[in-house]
Amino acid sequence: MEITTHSSAETKNLAAKISTSLKGGEVLALYGELGSGKTTFTQGLLAALGIKQRLTSPTFVIYKHYKLKTGSGKFKVLNHVDCYRLAGPKDLTGIDLSEIVSDPTAITVIEWPERIEEILPKEVIKVRFETISENERKITYDLRN
Repeated sequence: MEITTHSSAETKNLAAKISTSLKGGEVLALYGELGSGKTTFTQGLLAALGIKQRLTSPTFVIYKHYKLKTGSGKFKVLNHVDCYRLAGPKDLTGIDLSEIVSDPTAITVIEWPERIEEILPKEVIKVRFETISENERKITYDLRN
């Protein structure tokens, strides 16, 4: 599917809409250049899952784990991995990505997945972001994996 959003709010709303299709255990691989909307999308996803705290991209810590509030649905956690600073999978020291992505009660979002492509699970939802203008983003995804 291909959608053009015209604001950060629309990008967040798209993430909220997508969250209703998730069952748990999914890995969303977010592709796109700096400023293309990946973190904004993740903020919308987290808000839709009941977390109101401000999400910032874990560029320097690489990995953040958010426990979802009881009663927020079928998910217990959202994992957010940012691979921007990585040269490759070997730089994921201290993080067991295979354990993180195999949790059936979690949704895992990975920004800059192309940097660790060879260790991504086979079943990922690829979400591609393209900057059209200052406020417009073309977002392409397929929920069928």
